[in-house]
Amino acid sequence: MKRLNNTRRSTRPRSTEAGNAFFIVLIGVVLFTALMFTFSRGAQQGGGNIANRRADLSATEILDYAAKYDRAVNRLLSRNCSESDLNFENSTITNSDNAAAPADGRCDVFAPNGGGVSFTPIPPQWLDDEHDDKDGYGLPIFGSDARMLDIGGNDATDQDLILWIGFVSADVCTAINKKLGVDPMPTFVDGPYAGLYYTGSFNDTWQAELSEPGLKAACARETNSDNAFTDTANAPSASQSIAGSYHFYHVLIAR
Repeated sequence: MKRLNNTRRSTRPRSTEAGNAFFIVLIGVVLFTALMFTFSRGAQQGGGNIANRRADLSATEILDYAAKYDRAVNRLLSRNCSESDLNFENSTITNSDNAAAPADGRCDVFAPNGGGVSFTPIPPQWLDDEHDDKDGYGLPIFGSDARMLDIGGNDATDQDLILWIGFVSADVCTAINKKLGVDPMPTFVDGPYAGLYYTGSFNDTWQAELSEPGLKAACARETNSDNAFTDTANAPSASQSIAGSYHFYHVLIAR
């Protein structure tokens, strides 16, 4: 009898220990699951923050890029270079030479004794590579075909000299407008059409009308599938649909 009583007493603690161990394991699983959920959510938020910071940085770089050309053009105009003297000739874009520009280079944007700006392609991190097959992708376009409504005159002959950066990514476009205080996101009602590269004269062919007119600089969405962006060989065609793309512009000379 004593042995039987001893046996019963020895089994009860073992059952209690097993129950405690199961409870501890269950708590561990719950805590681990909660930890993984928190880590996953933090990683997603962190990834979004990184993407936003990259877009914000690219937007700042684009605005600095445009300001550089704005300063160069104004510098040349202040030195008695006329609009027709300005020369954006470079070795990358075909037919970019303004044959009427002064031969000494003093009115050349990319000459050391002129605008003093170095020609640089557009960094890929600014752009939406879905459109990398489109003409003008990755290049700064100094267009002479379009006029921005309510910037300067609105007559048919009031084409503006505009810096275009085509096919900007949507996130970067949004970040640009945020910095410029442009809200909501403009869309192109007519255009964009950077068109012919500026070679000393303007082409009275097109207007770039925004849903939010009167903006000297902005990034806008193209919704018209019939529009092209540019033709860097200076023979523009409307064969390249750019619907759904985003484009930054900065008016260098409002006419």
